Order: sequence, then C-alpha cells, then structure tokens
Amino acid sequence: FFERVELLLNPTKKAIGMKFDGLISGDVTNNDNVLIFYAGHGYMWKDKRRKGGYWCPADAEFQVNSTLLNDYEILHILELIESKNLLLISDACHASSITRTRSVNTPQSLINQVKHDKRSAFYISSGSDSEVSDDSKFFKHLILGLKENTERNLSATDLFYKYLEPNKTSTLLKGQVVIPQMSQLNWHELGGDFFFIRK
Repeated sequence: FFERVELLLNPTKKAIGMKFDGLISGDVTNNDNVLIFYAGHGYMWKDKRRKGGYWCPADAEFQVNSTLLNDYEILHILELIESKNLLLISDACHASSITRTRSVNTPQSLINQVKHDKRSAFYISSGSDSEVSDDSKFFKHLILGLKENTERNLSATDLFYKYLEPNKTSTLLKGQVVIPQMSQLNWHELGGDFFFIRK
C-alpha cells in the first residue's frame, strides 16, 4: 500500500516530535497521502482547568504536561503537514478526545478519483472517551481489513464501515461499551477521502 513506511517502537516524546518535524518540514508534498498509526496509552486530564486528553510516549510521566503529547498539539501538527490526504488512526484509551466527534455518513456512490482529488483529513480511533482493551479487537480487524481487501483502491471510509464499525469491533471493558469512532478533522474538504492503493 505504501512507498515508504517508518516505524517507531516505544518512542520518546522527542522521537515522536522529530518524526512530526520531518513530515512538516519537507518530507511530504501536497501530492502525498500520509497515514499515521498510534497504538499506545492515552488518558484524559484530571485537572478540570485542562480540557481533552493526551498520548503517553515511552518517557511519559503521569499528568506531567512536559512529557505528554496533548490533543491540541497533535491537531496543530497534523494541520501543518501539507499532504493531499491525511489519515490518523489511534488505538488508545480516550482516543476520541482529540476531536469533537462528527459522524461520517456511509460513503456515497462518488467516483474514487473525485474523492481523491479533494483534500481529506480523517481520524479513526478504537474507542471514544474510555479505556480500551490491551488485547485489541480493533487492531485485529484493522489488519484483517487490509489483508482481505481485494480492491485496488480502498477508501478509509470503506475500511471503517466494512471492518471497524461498532457492530464488529465494540468491546465491553469494566462495564463500559467501547465503541470505535471515525471523525473528520476541521480542514477536511467535504467529499474527500483517504485511499489505500494496492501496489
């Protein structure tokens, strides 16, 4: 699916920041598609003066701001990446705190090229404002969808609704139903979509 893949295993906040810097400073053009996948820990702020949540890099300290990646920081970085299409997938607790959730309608019968020509920015998360299981049903279905797909062009919307939608990947954890979410980021152009293109 991709011409270039970069993997960060247990990265520190600095390592994640350096990789984001590379995406912002010239590694990406406005003809590129960028997929960012985060699997790790996430929490909500306990301090009522702070809103939203954060990612926990390998060197994170609980509720210590300087060691964490806040939602607003992540969104700001994503907006600076000058890709044509961008998809952020997060398999973490409280993942949907990164955006005000706006439901994505079932895909219309639009021509793929028309969708691809518009700038898109999506966020897919394994749950909403909740913890998620370490034995990730969401991750298993994500890999299954990418492996089973036989189409040359697989849109992020189709990936979500065929393989990741709540009926398939919702889980019960500590008495709470964990439901996957798909949202559009603020700079998403209506009608656009992210495509996995089989090589």
